[in-house]
Amino acid sequence: PTTADLLWANAGPRWQRAMDVFATLVLLFVVTVHTYCLFDKVASTYQANISTFSLRLPTWPLFAVAWLRDAAAVLLIGVRTWRLIFQPEALARAADLARPVE
Repeated sequence: PTTADLLWANAGPRWQRAMDVFATLVLLFVVTVHTYCLFDKVASTYQANISTFSLRLPTWPLFAVAWLRDAAAVLLIGVRTWRLIFQPEALARAADLARPVE
């Protein structure tokens, strides 16, 4: 286990929630910056009219698909962050429902 796992496992519920919120906010920031940079890549490859070598297919649609995936991730992480901060009981219920039946 990592140091963060050991800290989280030995912390009280209030500190565990604080660590969860902090980690999710950091993740949201990093993925948002990556999505912004990837959009710049889509725009630059579109403007430069870059294509594949053999078939001369434009490459910007491939980058656009990757950008859409990242944009969806930002949206989902944003929803998770909102729920983690303002509706923590909803996430606790979802975790209880996801437990396997023994």
